[in-house]
Amino acid sequence: MKYASSMNTNQRFQARSPWCANTLPYSIGLIWAVFGTPVVHGQNVLLAEPPIQTITVLASPPNALSLSSPVKTLSADELRNKLGVSLGESLSGELGLSASGFGAAASRPIIRGMEGARVQILENGMAMSDVSTLSNDHAVANGLTQTKAIEILRGSSALKYGPNSGSGVINILNDKILTELPTSLSASIDSRLTSADHGASSGLEMSTSQGPLAIHLDASKSVANDYAIPSFRELGGPNANWPGKPNTSEKNRLPYSYSFSENAGAGLSLINSMGYTGVSYEHFTHQYGIPSLEGSQIQQQQNKLDLQHLSKHPLPGIDALVFKASSTQYQHTELSTSWVPSTQFTNQGYDARLEFVHQKMDHWDGLLGLGYSKGQLSAFDLLNPNHAAIVPPTESTTWSAFWIEEKKWADLTTDFGLRFERVQKQPNALVPYTDSLLFTPSMAGEASTPTSSFQSPVVSNKAFNTLSWSTGLLYPLSDLHSAALHYSLSQRAPASDELFSYGAHDATATFDIGKANLVPETAHNLEVNFMKTRGLTRWKTNFFYNKIENFIYGAMAGLKDPQTGYEIRQFNQADVIQKGAEAEFSMGSSSEGSVYKLFTDHVQTQFMNGSYTPLQAPVRLGLDWSYRDGDYKGGLSAIHAFKQTHLSSGEIAPTPAYTDLRASWSFHQRLPNSDLDWYILAKNLLNQDIRYSTTVQTLRLYAPQTGKSFTLGVKWYF
Repeated sequence: MKYASSMNTNQRFQARSPWCANTLPYSIGLIWAVFGTPVVHGQNVLLAEPPIQTITVLASPPNALSLSSPVKTLSADELRNKLGVSLGESLSGELGLSASGFGAAASRPIIRGMEGARVQILENGMAMSDVSTLSNDHAVANGLTQTKAIEILRGSSALKYGPNSGSGVINILNDKILTELPTSLSASIDSRLTSADHGASSGLEMSTSQGPLAIHLDASKSVANDYAIPSFRELGGPNANWPGKPNTSEKNRLPYSYSFSENAGAGLSLINSMGYTGVSYEHFTHQYGIPSLEGSQIQQQQNKLDLQHLSKHPLPGIDALVFKASSTQYQHTELSTSWVPSTQFTNQGYDARLEFVHQKMDHWDGLLGLGYSKGQLSAFDLLNPNHAAIVPPTESTTWSAFWIEEKKWADLTTDFGLRFERVQKQPNALVPYTDSLLFTPSMAGEASTPTSSFQSPVVSNKAFNTLSWSTGLLYPLSDLHSAALHYSLSQRAPASDELFSYGAHDATATFDIGKANLVPETAHNLEVNFMKTRGLTRWKTNFFYNKIENFIYGAMAGLKDPQTGYEIRQFNQADVIQKGAEAEFSMGSSSEGSVYKLFTDHVQTQFMNGSYTPLQAPVRLGLDWSYRDGDYKGGLSAIHAFKQTHLSSGEIAPTPAYTDLRASWSFHQRLPNSDLDWYILAKNLLNQDIRYSTTVQTLRLYAPQTGKSFTLGVKWYF
């Protein structure tokens, strides 16, 4: 069902929530509260280093001589400069990573061209029980404000969490459950204003201890209006006349690209010399727009309870026992531009993990573990009660067992990982689908395309057994140089939407049809790395080849739903070949002076007949200069994405080239008993029309990324 809105951008935004109608006074008041109010201390405390937020990128090849160490750590200023509203935006500039672009709020990371269910996203090592894998218009349910690290794992280390088809696993880390006792009260407040969306955000964190108890509190709020775009929202302007697509003359600001969120969390830990036990609770709300041509909105809410326990040396031969469990209640409601609720997604997720880290045995370090997860997903049509919207209510249960080992010799490091999963899907066949294609033989076109091809999938219980393993070798070629070789076989069970979907999807303007007889994907991934990890000049190169058997993809049928006009997209399977290369070179010392970096990456995925799979990532070239002189830091970076012309069947528009030029400046100010960090960030300084080729065509044609934008921020901490 489609609706039109007569409200302009400011009216739409002010109607959403009273507290976000006047962002400037709100932000000024927050900054005044922080800096205009004296901080009283009972005693002078020796100032420690400021709390460091980091994004740790853990992937092959590793640094130093370890197969499980991070290859790169984005920390402090680097994270602050790249942190965005969404996870995809924050990581899109990293080597081998890109992003989808459903506006500023809903952007998921894409690793080496792989997205959706192939990129598992975790929080503190536990499954995110949102529904962001079902579609890229569903935002990841994490505000990121309190993030301390984000790990991206591949190979054997990734098998601890799940199969990854040669892509990776992303783990968001925060301090909601403290694992070490704070020596004193610490707190921080970070506030920023942004120009392109007239936005404001602030976050507060506090940690303290009382005897063996550690206490952590945090809260954040973020407000962003519809953001500014360089020119017309339509690629090529209103006279482009894309085949089968409507035209629009809207320009300068992208409707329904707004986002605002609130987050509050608390954690309590009991810590002693033998380990810790901690619990945390988090409440997250998020409302944002989907800037498709029709426009839509999503109201998102999540309550999450976590438990973590670690015991040191609990049994002979065991260095540590780690137990984690989480319970998540997730819900989001999709609304029209006229605020009419249409679809409600819910998911009750439960996740548990038990790990045994064994003592070193003949130079082998490793762990064994068991995992359990359960999700109860539903998507109901609110305009047609007791009918399923796109997917039927489905209970998914996964049992897993994993084993990870690494051994170091004098001149060689090797690792090995093994993972078994039992995945069960139990859909409710009694709940009917809302939508129907209502095809007749004459409307179906060719006689070779029978009407039965577009019927809803058979809804029945499914069970899959998958086995994945990975191994790697790391060899030092000299004191400064090393080489690595990795091989993995990874199996992934089909997701619920790939099996059972049937219905119109407004955000992608497609009518999706699942295929109930899908079988697991099997990815054979081979990777070779060469690197220099020490000295004033450092570099690394990665070459990879990935053959995926029974690759699951959405194939455009070349026909449209008679009722909505949406293109029919059917899930199918075929073998594909993925090839890619990545390279990075840096020169200089990060302590003082200048550091120069150069990187490039390229990946392409093709069917066996040579045609391309949908949503190919572009070839990219990046340059970066950063400078540090005492308390002053600055930098300039540019990422050039070349024109993407490798189109799949059904894609009609090549993605133009663009250059994203960014700058940053910061100053560290020391005060009695506290510190301040002042910073200015600039993004898309050339005000280029940036469109991600990794975004579905519906959004790519009508939703460019943010135009030129400036951010003013300050962080106070003690």
